[in-house]
Amino acid sequence: AEHLLAFRGAPPSDAPVWAKGEAPAAVEEGANASERCPASDASALPPGLQRGLLMQYALIGLLLAALPGTAYAIFIGYLSTPGYVFASLQTAIFLPWSFKFAMAALSDTCPIFGQRRKPYVCIGWALAAAFLLRLAARPLPPPYWCLAPDGHYIMKRAIGGGGAGGRNGRALPAEPCHPESALLGGAVAVSLMLAMAGAVLADVAADGLLVELAQIEPPHERGALQTSCYLARALGACAGAVLTGFCLNSFAYGGSWAWGLSFGQFAALLALLCALMAAAAPLLLHEPSNPFAPPRCVAVLCGMPPVEGRKHVPSAAEVSLKAYGIAAWRLLCSRACLYVVLYQLLSGVIGGIGSPARALVKARWTHVQPVHDQLASALGSIVFALGLHVVRTRFMHLSWRRVIALTTVGLLCTDAVVQVLVIYGIARTPWLYIGEVLVLEIPMAMNFMASAFILVEMATPGLEGITYGVLSTASNLAGPIARALSNQVFGGWTPSLSDPANFISDADDFRTLVFYSYALGYACSLLALATLPLLPAQREETRWRLANWPSSGRNGAAALTLLLGGLTYALIGDFATISTRFACTRFAGGHGCARVEV
Repeated sequence: AEHLLAFRGAPPSDAPVWAKGEAPAAVEEGANASERCPASDASALPPGLQRGLLMQYALIGLLLAALPGTAYAIFIGYLSTPGYVFASLQTAIFLPWSFKFAMAALSDTCPIFGQRRKPYVCIGWALAAAFLLRLAARPLPPPYWCLAPDGHYIMKRAIGGGGAGGRNGRALPAEPCHPESALLGGAVAVSLMLAMAGAVLADVAADGLLVELAQIEPPHERGALQTSCYLARALGACAGAVLTGFCLNSFAYGGSWAWGLSFGQFAALLALLCALMAAAAPLLLHEPSNPFAPPRCVAVLCGMPPVEGRKHVPSAAEVSLKAYGIAAWRLLCSRACLYVVLYQLLSGVIGGIGSPARALVKARWTHVQPVHDQLASALGSIVFALGLHVVRTRFMHLSWRRVIALTTVGLLCTDAVVQVLVIYGIARTPWLYIGEVLVLEIPMAMNFMASAFILVEMATPGLEGITYGVLSTASNLAGPIARALSNQVFGGWTPSLSDPANFISDADDFRTLVFYSYALGYACSLLALATLPLLPAQREETRWRLANWPSSGRNGAAALTLLLGGLTYALIGDFATISTRFACTRFAGGHGCARVEV
């Protein structure tokens, strides 16, 4: 998924989108390298500029970890959202990643007063701050469960004997005080999604600036700035996870502490950080500009002439939307690209079908609190980085198909053992969950890097950015589509896999139903391996496909139809689920809406 690339250090791509020899005339007429960037010496990257960029990436990492990190505390701990709705809410928060390619095209093709990076960094942080302030000012719905005098939620009511209660008749779910709150998390998720969109816009612009600055580093230091930025982003992500876990672990959010920040206070804290960065970015970042030039998109739309005496010479990275479109279409027409798009979509959609019970198993059976959840996330990022190192040093030349197949089977076997222990009550402890996360990170890193190598090898010279954008968009779309399908597949199962009351009752027949839902998910993951022949085995086969396989308009039409159709289906399915009006429908994953008698 694209958010993994942001958290875990995959390099940004911001290369020109025209092929070699097809640069704009203005570039050929005089925009040589010496006119576009300073000389490659030690003074080209002053320490202050490096610190400014590192601060950008640290805050990007913090926000990209903190925003989704609040979902578990708010939607499960506070609102007790049904499992299928929670899964769709999480997906909605990450939806802006599916539009990262469009944001990159906007930054490349529409400079604002001669600058293509700094204004979008400022706009991104300002948008994130605005929507976080909206969250801070807007109170949450009342909590789903009733409050006990000690501040804990009353989720169970004890009963005696062995009658019709839960397991051995020991407990039944308590009556909630505000049952309507379970479906009122959509507005919070939309605000988090829009704040995430601002963070992604800032990330895209910072990526572009990083590439430009990396190109003017002294040759003996080339790559040092990129490595430092990835490290800053990883450290920021760890800090964001820890901050979220410790600030939102109070009784109100399903934690075990009597103290903590409210969600509004936490959102205000994040908004303050974003606002400070939006105000400081013009001082922290440097980008060559023409301050007298209007935004290019405004000039084109309004027919404004260029500023007299100040001719703007486009650099090799400044291109038009038309050039982006033509390059993207040529890429999609390649059969080699179509096969990779098919693999990214089919493997992600089929393998992504899974039980909506996962979040509630974690919350109600293993008793994972927000601090446990975020601690696992922070430690997992560190172990994931170690996994990437293992791949780089040990497994670079293995077959991508073999790596993906072996790691997928290994992940499923490990997860199945842990989930059986939890589902049947053999071992239910938060530390089992944290241990599983850490064990799974290394094979996940291997699987992730094998997929990432494909994106790099598919790029042809001069089309790196457009290739990365198109193929990563296909990969990002698979998650929302799989979530919408999962909601529909499991929505009709009874008793409901998404009802928290069933997990509190913890009946034997319900445990078996949960196990069957996991088994179906594992079967889908294994079935997804059947799509591996669509994938080239290694670099050599990738290059052979690109060189020998033909291109045609039918390939492009098929790929475009899949991408647009998948995006439309995912948006309709996910937003129907988070809507209070349509969440009950069978299409969204509910059991059907009650008819109102007139």
